[in-house]
Amino acid sequence: MNWNERSILKEDMSTNLAYSVGAILTIFSLDKYETELETLIAGRTPTPGEKSQSIRDTVLSGLMEFTGKEFEVFIGHLLQAIGLTAEVTQYVGDKGIDVNGILDAEGLANITLRVQVKRVKNSIGNKAVLALRGTLSQGEQACLITTSTFTSQAIEEAQAPGKIPVRLIDGNDLAGIVLKHFDDIDEPYKHQFGIRRKKNLNIDDQFEGIQDNSAEFRETEVTSDSLPTWNTLVCAAKDEGFRTAFIEQKAWWAVRLSPKSIPHIKYIAMYQVAPISQITHYGRIDRIEPYEDTGKYKLYLDGDPIKLKRPVGLGKNPHLKPQGPKYAILENIRKANTLDDVFK
Repeated sequence: MNWNERSILKEDMSTNLAYSVGAILTIFSLDKYETELETLIAGRTPTPGEKSQSIRDTVLSGLMEFTGKEFEVFIGHLLQAIGLTAEVTQYVGDKGIDVNGILDAEGLANITLRVQVKRVKNSIGNKAVLALRGTLSQGEQACLITTSTFTSQAIEEAQAPGKIPVRLIDGNDLAGIVLKHFDDIDEPYKHQFGIRRKKNLNIDDQFEGIQDNSAEFRETEVTSDSLPTWNTLVCAAKDEGFRTAFIEQKAWWAVRLSPKSIPHIKYIAMYQVAPISQITHYGRIDRIEPYEDTGKYKLYLDGDPIKLKRPVGLGKNPHLKPQGPKYAILENIRKANTLDDVFK
Protein backbone atom coordinates (compact mmCIF):
# COMPACT_ATOMS: atom_id res chain seq x y z
CA MET A 1 0.00 0.00 0.00
CA ASN A 2 1.61 3.32 -1.03
CA TRP A 3 1.28 6.69 0.61
CA ASN A 4 -1.09 8.10 -2.02
CA GLU A 5 -3.49 5.23 -1.39
CA ARG A 6 -3.34 5.90 2.34
CA SER A 7 -4.24 9.54 1.79
CA ILE A 8 -7.52 9.11 -0.11
CA LEU A 9 -11.04 9.51 1.19
CA LYS A 10 -9.96 11.08 4.48
CA GLU A 11 -13.48 12.39 5.00
CA ASP A 12 -14.75 8.81 5.40
CA MET A 13 -12.14 7.81 7.98
CA SER A 14 -12.95 7.09 11.59
CA THR A 15 -11.51 9.47 14.17
CA ASN A 16 -8.80 7.04 15.24
CA LEU A 17 -7.70 6.38 11.65
CA ALA A 18 -7.63 10.07 10.77
CA TYR A 19 -5.47 10.80 13.81
CA SER A 20 -3.02 8.07 12.85
CA VAL A 21 -2.80 9.18 9.20
CA GLY A 22 -2.10 12.74 10.28
CA ALA A 23 0.42 11.91 12.97
CA ILE A 24 4.20 12.07 12.74
CA LEU A 25 5.67 8.75 11.58
CA THR A 26 2.18 7.58 10.62
CA ILE A 27 3.58 4.64 8.72
CA PHE A 28 4.28 2.89 12.01
CA SER A 29 0.70 3.20 13.35
CA LEU A 30 -1.55 2.04 10.50
CA ASP A 31 -1.46 -1.73 10.88
CA LYS A 32 -4.47 -1.96 13.19
CA TYR A 33 -6.55 0.02 10.66
CA GLU A 34 -5.70 -2.22 7.70
CA THR A 35 -9.31 -3.36 7.20
CA GLU A 36 -10.64 0.16 7.20
CA LEU A 37 -7.89 1.39 4.87
CA GLU A 38 -8.55 -1.39 2.36
CA THR A 39 -12.26 -0.56 2.49
CA LEU A 40 -11.57 3.10 1.71
CA ILE A 41 -9.13 2.27 -1.11
CA ALA A 42 -11.71 -0.05 -2.66
CA GLY A 43 -14.01 2.97 -2.94
CA ARG A 44 -16.81 1.84 -0.67
CA THR A 45 -18.10 3.22 2.62
CA PRO A 46 -17.05 1.30 5.75
CA THR A 47 -19.82 -0.99 6.98
CA PRO A 48 -21.43 -0.78 10.44
CA GLY A 49 -18.94 -3.26 11.82
CA GLU A 50 -15.82 -1.96 10.06
CA LYS A 51 -15.44 1.66 11.15
CA SER A 52 -13.47 1.72 14.38
CA GLN A 53 -14.51 3.84 17.35
CA SER A 54 -11.96 6.18 18.87
CA ILE A 55 -11.36 6.08 22.59
CA ARG A 56 -12.63 9.66 22.73
CA ASP A 57 -15.91 8.49 21.16
CA THR A 58 -16.13 5.88 23.92
CA VAL A 59 -15.68 8.60 26.55
CA LEU A 60 -18.33 10.75 24.87
CA SER A 61 -20.75 7.82 24.85
CA GLY A 62 -20.25 7.55 28.60
CA LEU A 63 -20.83 11.29 29.05
CA MET A 64 -24.07 11.13 27.05
CA GLU A 65 -25.41 8.53 29.45
CA PHE A 66 -25.44 11.07 32.29
CA THR A 67 -28.58 13.04 33.00
CA GLY A 68 -28.27 16.79 32.60
CA LYS A 69 -27.69 17.30 36.33
CA GLU A 70 -25.26 14.37 36.57
CA PHE A 71 -23.28 15.88 33.70
CA GLU A 72 -23.01 19.21 35.53
CA VAL A 73 -21.84 17.44 38.68
CA PHE A 74 -19.23 15.51 36.71
CA ILE A 75 -17.88 18.70 35.09
CA GLY A 76 -17.55 20.18 38.57
CA HIS A 77 -15.66 17.07 39.66
CA LEU A 78 -13.44 17.26 36.57
CA LEU A 79 -12.58 20.91 37.28
CA GLN A 80 -11.57 19.91 40.80
CA ALA A 81 -9.35 17.18 39.33
CA ILE A 82 -7.70 19.84 37.19
CA GLY A 83 -7.02 21.99 40.24
CA LEU A 84 -9.91 24.43 40.62
CA THR A 85 -12.27 24.79 43.52
CA ALA A 86 -15.58 24.07 41.83
CA GLU A 87 -19.19 24.53 42.91
CA VAL A 88 -22.16 23.27 40.92
CA THR A 89 -25.08 25.71 40.90
CA GLN A 90 -28.68 24.73 41.59
CA TYR A 91 -30.19 23.02 38.56
CA VAL A 92 -33.09 25.50 38.22
CA GLY A 93 -32.66 29.25 38.20
CA ASP A 94 -28.91 29.21 37.68
CA LYS A 95 -29.08 32.09 35.15
CA GLY A 96 -27.08 30.09 32.63
CA ILE A 97 -24.13 29.31 34.91
CA ASP A 98 -23.83 25.62 35.75
CA VAL A 99 -20.46 25.49 37.53
CA ASN A 100 -18.43 28.17 39.30
CA GLY A 101 -14.70 27.54 39.41
CA ILE A 102 -12.10 29.39 41.47
CA LEU A 103 -8.37 29.08 40.87
CA ASP A 104 -6.18 30.44 43.65
CA ALA A 105 -2.62 30.69 42.33
CA GLU A 106 -0.80 30.59 45.68
CA GLY A 107 -2.21 33.99 46.62
CA LEU A 108 -0.66 35.64 43.56
CA ALA A 109 -3.89 35.67 41.59
CA ASN A 110 -7.49 34.63 42.04
CA ILE A 111 -9.36 33.63 38.90
CA THR A 112 -13.13 33.15 38.75
CA LEU A 113 -14.40 30.92 35.95
CA ARG A 114 -18.07 30.77 35.02
CA VAL A 115 -18.91 27.55 33.22
CA GLN A 116 -21.95 26.57 31.20
CA VAL A 117 -22.31 22.95 30.05
CA LYS A 118 -24.47 21.48 27.29
CA ARG A 119 -24.93 17.71 27.02
CA VAL A 120 -26.35 17.70 23.50
CA LYS A 121 -25.75 16.21 20.05
CA ASN A 122 -26.47 19.30 17.92
CA SER A 123 -23.87 22.02 17.29
CA ILE A 124 -23.84 25.04 19.60
CA GLY A 125 -24.40 28.43 17.94
CA ASN A 126 -23.30 31.97 18.74
CA LYS A 127 -26.42 32.74 20.81
CA ALA A 128 -25.10 30.50 23.60
CA VAL A 129 -21.78 32.38 23.53
CA LEU A 130 -23.52 35.75 23.74
CA ALA A 131 -25.77 34.58 26.57
CA LEU A 132 -22.85 33.28 28.63
CA ARG A 133 -20.81 36.42 28.10
CA GLY A 134 -23.80 38.46 29.30
CA THR A 135 -23.69 36.81 32.73
CA LEU A 136 -20.12 37.87 33.51
CA SER A 137 -19.08 40.49 36.03
CA GLN A 138 -15.88 42.51 35.98
CA GLY A 139 -12.77 40.31 35.95
CA GLU A 140 -14.59 37.00 35.48
CA GLN A 141 -13.78 34.48 32.75
CA ALA A 142 -16.14 32.16 30.87
CA CYS A 143 -16.03 28.66 29.48
CA LEU A 144 -18.67 26.85 27.41
CA ILE A 145 -18.39 23.05 27.46
CA THR A 146 -20.37 20.70 25.25
CA THR A 147 -20.42 17.07 24.18
CA SER A 148 -21.02 18.19 20.58
CA THR A 149 -19.38 20.87 18.42
CA PHE A 150 -19.54 24.64 17.84
CA THR A 151 -20.64 26.42 14.69
CA SER A 152 -18.18 28.69 12.91
CA GLN A 153 -20.29 31.65 14.04
CA ALA A 154 -19.95 30.57 17.67
CA ILE A 155 -16.18 30.23 17.33
CA GLU A 156 -15.93 33.65 15.69
CA GLU A 157 -18.07 35.27 18.38
CA ALA A 158 -16.10 33.64 21.21
CA GLN A 159 -12.88 35.15 19.85
CA ALA A 160 -14.32 38.49 18.73
CA PRO A 161 -11.82 41.39 19.16
CA GLY A 162 -12.69 43.88 21.88
CA LYS A 163 -15.04 41.47 23.68
CA ILE A 164 -14.50 39.24 26.71
CA PRO A 165 -13.22 35.94 25.27
CA VAL A 166 -15.24 32.80 25.90
CA ARG A 167 -13.27 29.55 26.01
CA LEU A 168 -14.96 26.82 23.96
CA ILE A 169 -14.50 23.13 24.83
CA ASP A 170 -16.13 20.78 22.33
CA GLY A 171 -16.73 17.07 22.76
CA ASN A 172 -13.36 16.04 21.39
CA ASP A 173 -11.54 18.49 23.69
CA LEU A 174 -13.62 17.40 26.67
CA ALA A 175 -12.88 13.73 26.08
CA GLY A 176 -9.18 14.59 25.85
CA ILE A 177 -9.33 16.37 29.22
CA VAL A 178 -11.05 13.36 30.77
CA LEU A 179 -8.31 11.08 29.46
CA LYS A 180 -5.52 13.40 30.60
CA HIS A 181 -6.90 13.53 34.17
CA PHE A 182 -8.36 10.01 34.22
CA ASP A 183 -6.28 8.93 37.22
CA ASP A 184 -7.61 11.86 39.26
CA ILE A 185 -11.33 11.24 38.82
CA ASP A 186 -13.35 9.06 41.21
CA GLU A 187 -13.73 5.33 40.59
CA PRO A 188 -17.50 5.41 39.84
CA TYR A 189 -16.79 7.75 36.92
CA LYS A 190 -14.00 5.52 35.65
CA HIS A 191 -16.47 2.63 35.59
CA GLN A 192 -18.98 4.83 33.77
CA PHE A 193 -16.66 5.14 30.78
CA GLY A 194 -15.79 1.44 30.64
CA ILE A 195 -12.13 2.04 29.81
CA ARG A 196 -8.78 1.39 31.45
CA ARG A 197 -5.33 2.85 31.02
CA LYS A 198 -2.61 1.07 29.08
CA LYS A 199 1.07 1.74 29.68
CA ASN A 200 3.76 3.76 27.88
CA LEU A 201 1.60 5.18 25.09
CA ASN A 202 0.35 8.61 24.07
CA ILE A 203 -2.79 9.93 25.77
CA ASP A 204 -5.38 8.41 23.37
CA ASP A 205 -3.62 5.08 22.92
CA GLN A 206 -3.21 4.63 26.68
CA PHE A 207 -6.84 3.53 26.89
CA GLU A 208 -8.89 0.64 25.53
CA GLY A 209 -12.50 -0.40 25.82
CA ILE A 210 -13.19 -3.10 28.38
CA GLN A 211 -14.92 -5.99 26.64
CA ASP A 212 -16.04 -9.14 28.34
CA ASN A 213 -17.96 -12.02 26.80
CA SER A 214 -16.86 -10.80 23.35
CA ALA A 215 -17.99 -13.03 20.50
CA GLU A 216 -14.71 -12.48 18.69
CA PHE A 217 -12.61 -14.13 21.38
CA ARG A 218 -14.81 -16.92 22.69
CA GLU A 219 -13.69 -19.67 20.30
CA THR A 220 -13.94 -22.26 23.08
CA GLU A 221 -17.58 -21.41 23.78
CA VAL A 222 -18.76 -24.07 21.33
CA THR A 223 -17.23 -27.53 21.20
CA SER A 224 -18.26 -30.85 19.74
CA ASP A 225 -18.97 -32.11 23.27
CA SER A 226 -21.30 -29.36 24.44
CA LEU A 227 -24.01 -27.04 23.19
CA PRO A 228 -23.88 -23.30 23.93
CA THR A 229 -26.20 -21.80 26.52
CA TRP A 230 -26.87 -18.77 24.30
CA ASN A 231 -28.78 -18.27 21.05
CA THR A 232 -28.51 -14.52 20.41
CA LEU A 233 -25.79 -12.17 19.26
CA VAL A 234 -25.99 -8.67 20.78
CA CYS A 235 -24.32 -5.94 18.70
CA ALA A 236 -23.80 -2.24 19.40
CA ALA A 237 -25.04 0.25 16.81
CA LYS A 238 -24.83 3.98 16.27
CA ASP A 239 -27.96 5.73 15.02
CA GLU A 240 -27.08 5.83 11.31
CA GLY A 241 -26.00 2.20 11.10
CA PHE A 242 -29.01 1.06 13.10
CA ARG A 243 -31.45 2.81 10.76
CA THR A 244 -29.83 2.20 7.38
CA ALA A 245 -28.51 -1.32 7.92
CA PHE A 246 -30.60 -3.09 10.56
CA ILE A 247 -34.02 -1.44 10.07
CA GLU A 248 -34.00 -0.63 6.34
CA GLN A 249 -31.82 -3.40 4.90
CA LYS A 250 -32.71 -5.99 7.55
CA ALA A 251 -29.09 -7.02 7.91
CA TRP A 252 -25.93 -6.42 9.93
CA TRP A 253 -22.49 -7.03 8.56
CA ALA A 254 -18.73 -7.04 8.90
CA VAL A 255 -19.08 -8.98 12.17
CA ARG A 256 -16.16 -11.14 13.27
CA LEU A 257 -17.42 -14.55 14.43
CA SER A 258 -16.01 -17.92 15.30
CA PRO A 259 -17.16 -20.35 12.56
CA LYS A 260 -18.08 -22.84 15.30
CA SER A 261 -20.59 -20.38 16.77
CA ILE A 262 -22.49 -19.65 13.54
CA PRO A 263 -24.92 -22.62 13.59
CA HIS A 264 -26.02 -21.66 17.10
CA ILE A 265 -26.83 -17.98 16.42
CA LYS A 266 -30.60 -17.85 15.98
CA TYR A 267 -31.25 -14.16 16.74
CA ILE A 268 -29.51 -10.81 16.69
CA ALA A 269 -30.36 -8.00 19.14
CA MET A 270 -29.28 -4.38 18.74
CA TYR A 271 -27.98 -2.18 21.54
CA GLN A 272 -28.26 1.46 20.48
CA VAL A 273 -25.38 3.42 21.99
CA ALA A 274 -25.68 6.69 23.92
CA PRO A 275 -27.73 8.71 24.27
CA ILE A 276 -30.29 5.88 23.85
CA SER A 277 -28.20 3.24 25.66
CA GLN A 278 -30.75 0.44 25.30
CA ILE A 279 -31.35 -2.86 23.55
CA THR A 280 -34.41 -1.83 21.55
CA HIS A 281 -34.89 -4.39 18.74
CA TYR A 282 -34.10 -7.93 17.77
CA GLY A 283 -34.64 -10.17 14.77
CA ARG A 284 -34.61 -13.81 13.77
CA ILE A 285 -31.60 -14.82 11.69
CA ASP A 286 -32.36 -16.12 8.20
CA ARG A 287 -28.78 -16.84 7.17
CA ILE A 288 -25.18 -15.91 7.91
CA GLU A 289 -22.77 -15.61 4.99
CA PRO A 290 -19.11 -14.60 4.59
CA TYR A 291 -18.80 -10.89 3.98
CA GLU A 292 -16.74 -10.50 0.81
CA ASP A 293 -13.14 -11.54 1.51
CA THR A 294 -12.79 -9.79 4.87
CA GLY A 295 -12.88 -12.90 7.08
CA LYS A 296 -16.05 -11.47 8.66
CA TYR A 297 -19.74 -12.25 8.23
CA LYS A 298 -23.03 -10.68 7.20
CA LEU A 299 -26.20 -11.62 9.09
CA TYR A 300 -29.53 -11.46 7.24
CA LEU A 301 -32.87 -11.20 9.08
CA ASP A 302 -35.89 -13.38 8.45
CA GLY A 303 -38.47 -10.60 8.15
CA ASP A 304 -38.70 -7.22 9.82
CA PRO A 305 -36.87 -6.39 13.05
CA ILE A 306 -39.00 -6.75 16.16
CA LYS A 307 -39.23 -3.90 18.66
CA LEU A 308 -38.97 -4.96 22.28
CA LYS A 309 -42.03 -4.17 24.37
CA ARG A 310 -39.67 -3.13 27.13
CA PRO A 311 -36.26 -1.74 26.04
CA VAL A 312 -33.32 -3.02 28.07
CA GLY A 313 -31.24 -0.19 29.51
CA LEU A 314 -28.01 0.08 31.45
CA GLY A 315 -27.89 -1.36 34.93
CA LYS A 316 -25.47 -1.02 37.81
CA ASN A 317 -22.48 -2.30 35.85
CA PRO A 318 -21.56 0.04 32.95
CA HIS A 319 -18.95 -2.47 31.73
CA LEU A 320 -21.81 -4.62 30.44
CA LYS A 321 -22.71 -2.22 27.63
CA PRO A 322 -21.76 -3.96 24.38
CA GLN A 323 -18.86 -2.55 22.41
CA GLY A 324 -18.07 -5.69 20.47
CA PRO A 325 -20.53 -8.54 19.75
CA LYS A 326 -21.68 -10.42 22.86
CA TYR A 327 -23.65 -13.62 23.38
CA ALA A 328 -26.96 -13.76 25.24
CA ILE A 329 -30.23 -15.66 25.52
CA LEU A 330 -33.22 -14.09 23.76
CA GLU A 331 -35.68 -15.02 26.50
CA ASN A 332 -33.50 -13.21 29.04
CA ILE A 333 -33.47 -10.12 26.83
CA ARG A 334 -37.25 -10.14 26.46
CA LYS A 335 -37.74 -10.37 30.23
CA ALA A 336 -34.87 -8.09 31.27
CA ASN A 337 -35.05 -4.65 32.83
CA THR A 338 -31.34 -3.87 32.47
CA LEU A 339 -28.18 -5.35 30.97
CA ASP A 340 -27.43 -6.86 34.38
CA ASP A 341 -30.34 -9.25 33.75
CA VAL A 342 -29.11 -10.10 30.23
CA PHE A 343 -25.44 -10.79 31.01
CA LYS A 344 -25.74 -12.04 34.60
